[in-house]
Amino acid sequence: MIIDDTFNESTEKLVKIYESVQKTGLNLEFSCYLRLDLLARYPEQMKLLYDMGMKSCFLGIETLNPASARAIGKSSEIHKVKNTLSQAKEIWGQDVVVYGSFICGLPRDTEQTINEWMQWVWDNSEILDSFNINTLGITQLNAWASEIDQDPAKFGYTFEDGYWINDQGLTQQRAMKLADEWMEKSWTRGRLKVTSWEMMGIQNLGYSFKQLRQYTLDKLPWEEFTKALENRVIRYQNRLLTYLGHHQGVIS
Repeated sequence: MIIDDTFNESTEKLVKIYESVQKTGLNLEFSCYLRLDLLARYPEQMKLLYDMGMKSCFLGIETLNPASARAIGKSSEIHKVKNTLSQAKEIWGQDVVVYGSFICGLPRDTEQTINEWMQWVWDNSEILDSFNINTLGITQLNAWASEIDQDPAKFGYTFEDGYWINDQGLTQQRAMKLADEWMEKSWTRGRLKVTSWEMMGIQNLGYSFKQLRQYTLDKLPWEEFTKALENRVIRYQNRLLTYLGHHQGVIS
């Protein structure tokens, strides 16, 4: 699990990592954060990431509303965003799972625009295997304060009873409800697949990528996972006690 915020910051970096992995002979499989705009700018990265062993990626897409994207400094050419997602999936196929992260309540957002682009996300399961939509939070107490956190008024936000209202009249309460509705629908109707860090972590319980690729989140065998985890803990405890007993005389 590679936690670098921008793993694909440059093609040169990816080439060096790829060459290093090749030298070791390791069959590396990993999940990472990617910048979609950099994939669009440097499409050669798509095949490079595939060849070095990427099995899952997290994309901070945030929005598919051109006006909102422009307001927060993202690409407002949404057709290019969608085309890049399609192009990447053509290269990665079923061997890589893609997770998209979105924000509800950005500047210029309305209930209509959110529902329109979320419907596109919902409909394109062959491009985005899974996703999440979170309501925008605005707080100056955040150590990682965004530009909106630092100056909400500049982005058209006012406040009433502690909740924000954006420049289109969308309230934070309504945005929260919209996000909850989309996520509940996506969960209960089997739209969300195993992706991102979960895809890599669950394999530690003895499941293969191919096995997990078949599951949606609502159909995961949680009882099996719990039992597998318990057995893994027991095996670890036994190995640890055996080691301590052999090396330190703790156990006769």
